Amino acid sequence: MQQPRHRRPLPAPVDDAAATLVTTADLRVALLALAAVAVGTGLFAVVLVTWAFRG
Repeated sequence: MQQPRHRRPLPAPVDDAAATLVTTADLRVALLALAAVAVGTGLFAVVLVTWAFRG
């Protein structure tokens, strides 16, 4: 007896959804890291300018 080949179709939509979720999470983490770097750089620039023009 041969097993039917159409028993398990490929779960393409599930894989695409998982990949999209992972990509969205990675993008969110990258944007958060970029925002943190930008805020840190801005604070450093403010402190540097304040220190340069002190007194």
